[in-house]
Amino acid sequence: MFVDHVSFILLNNNIFGRIVGRLAFPIFAYLIATNFSRTSNKEKYFIRLLIFAFLSQLPFHFLIHGLNIFFTLCLGFLCCYYWQEGFEKLFNLLCFSFVLLLSFFLHVDYGFYGVALVFLFYIFRNSFLKQFISLLILDIIFYVYMPLEMFGILAFIPLYFYNNRKGKSLKYVFYVFYPIHLFLIFLVFRFFK
Repeated sequence: MFVDHVSFILLNNNIFGRIVGRLAFPIFAYLIATNFSRTSNKEKYFIRLLIFAFLSQLPFHFLIHGLNIFFTLCLGFLCCYYWQEGFEKLFNLLCFSFVLLLSFFLHVDYGFYGVALVFLFYIFRNSFLKQFISLLILDIIFYVYMPLEMFGILAFIPLYFYNNRKGKSLKYVFYVFYPIHLFLIFLVFRFFK
């Protein structure tokens, strides 16, 4: 992600850095889907995502217009939530549909593609192969609009070696890193502009 943002903003959209950066979002989507199914307090998890979405928005807006990746992850999280709650209740189906529509109309990073990826990774959380195929199908469908995303399939190399065990709790380090690195890139960009 850091390499992607530096390549896009400071290195004049350097293609090699952008390709390396394509690995980040599928890993984020995978971890949101995995953690959604494991967390004991979904509300607290969602609120944490939302807080960092708002904290990250100002530095993101200075560099890239639209809503940052945390908003995308929030919408993906909500899709998983309403899917889990079940569509027997019309309210859940309406909320699920509304969240999907928001991903089209809100200018969130990765748009519908990103929200759908989180959701598909959650649905197929028990099948690594189905997760891989779902990413591949999304990449093919969105190739015209987002051709670089095809390189995101390479994220399955490190994901293959993920042991599904919780490591050291560094989650806040990674959450905080996002707005801080955007702000630092913004400062460098302004200084050398």
